[in-house]
Amino acid sequence: MLCQAVRGLPREPEEIGPSPAVRMPNPFRAVSQQRELILRWVRLEPRKPFLGKSFICASLTRYCSVGCRFCFFKSPRAFRKKVPDDAFSADGVERLLRFIADANVGYLLISGGGDPLDERRHALRLIGEARADSIVIVTSGNWARSLPAAARYLDAIYRSFRSRSTPAHLTIRLSLDEFHGEALGLAPAQNLLQLFRERHRDDADFRFKIHTLLNDPLAEQFLRNGGFQRLGAAQIAGAGDECRSSIKISPRQEYYADGDGFRLCVNYAKLFLSDEYVDLYDRDSLDRRLRVFQRDLDESEHGNPARVHNLDNSLGLDFWISYNGAVTTWGNQMPDNRFSVYRDSYGDVVRKTFCDPASLAFLEWGVAYRDSVLGEVNPRAVLLARAVNIRDFVGDILFEDARDRLYFSIRALQDFLREGYVSPSALAGWPVELRRLVELDRKELCRLYRTSRSDIVRQALADGVGRDGLQRLRRRIGLGHFRVATGSMLLLDRALEP
Repeated sequence: MLCQAVRGLPREPEEIGPSPAVRMPNPFRAVSQQRELILRWVRLEPRKPFLGKSFICASLTRYCSVGCRFCFFKSPRAFRKKVPDDAFSADGVERLLRFIADANVGYLLISGGGDPLDERRHALRLIGEARADSIVIVTSGNWARSLPAAARYLDAIYRSFRSRSTPAHLTIRLSLDEFHGEALGLAPAQNLLQLFRERHRDDADFRFKIHTLLNDPLAEQFLRNGGFQRLGAAQIAGAGDECRSSIKISPRQEYYADGDGFRLCVNYAKLFLSDEYVDLYDRDSLDRRLRVFQRDLDESEHGNPARVHNLDNSLGLDFWISYNGAVTTWGNQMPDNRFSVYRDSYGDVVRKTFCDPASLAFLEWGVAYRDSVLGEVNPRAVLLARAVNIRDFVGDILFEDARDRLYFSIRALQDFLREGYVSPSALAGWPVELRRLVELDRKELCRLYRTSRSDIVRQALADGVGRDGLQRLRRRIGLGHFRVATGSMLLLDRALEP
């Protein structure tokens, strides 16, 4: 399907004509009611428990004081008073700590959105209190542009780290590439490197690491100019790593040492071509975007970004917690079944994730399964989710059309029934409407999807989307993001009339 997609838009499934006998009302004309029926009655558990160490990426703020051109999140600078959707509140950090404590965390990544160390008070509290085996703080280093400022903040970080009641490993991971170099120069890297060499060179639990991009020469040039040499394979013992419980695969990782034996790691990442308004008709750009997405999936995600593969062969859950408190297993958002650390405990999030057949199917069977099933009716959504190149929001993009959520939920539930995830007694307790829904064969289900007279435009109008949202939708339709029914554009144009 993807090979076909890079030559142009994916071929849509053929229209299916009306059936001479319809056994039930079309469920795709009442999507929310049908999804509510599924979420209310279905109770599922994974075949293999996710009892191993988990991974959490927590974003403290959407703001960054640097504003790099390439930014994955397009993080803005903070020019206005923050609102709850912009950053964690003190209460939110309290709830985040509670969630982390319950989640059996092997690896806690405190990251963007924006620069977490711009939220000094909250960052120090997480460093001092979060129950995790390994903690990594991602930063631009904007706070370290002068040596005295870098020393003060680093000392505060170290004091907070040493005040912990539970042991952990802490890594300060500095972003150093041509984009950050353009905005900040080399001063943050020089200052932090000097401080770690002078004050923390022998501390195995408090590390400094450089994070850069593949094919970006700045980090290597910086280290070589500072007297560092790349270590060979036989020399890297003792250099340390940021995660000691789970299998985290980077495209490339190098270790360097200076003449006095101080060692540090340089981690290389792929540059995603993130763009909410990607043009699906631009074949060259589309090809590049699909390649980087697939490469990351194959090399770093084991084909499933929502799972953690631990060194002891156990499975854990991979969470992303956004600066507004939203929490999901990675890439597994369902727009009508959202969770937040402000209202949902760790146990609530796990239970509700497992009981949603769409979410559990992704955890159990991964990206290939989800893309294949949704591709039966909407391959364009699969293409779009990859081409946007923001892996964090893949679930939101895939299931933006409510019909796609319902179709995938029904198909996944049918496969769970075939695989024996639902006991006969539980099935017998389901309402007749739900049992009839999962008895539909695939051809009939596709026919009902196609003949529902619904699309993203009618959905937006029914949901009362405002003028700005409708204008964005119109732009995205022009870029090939959605296939709309006859007459829908006329409805959209009328709604946008002054």
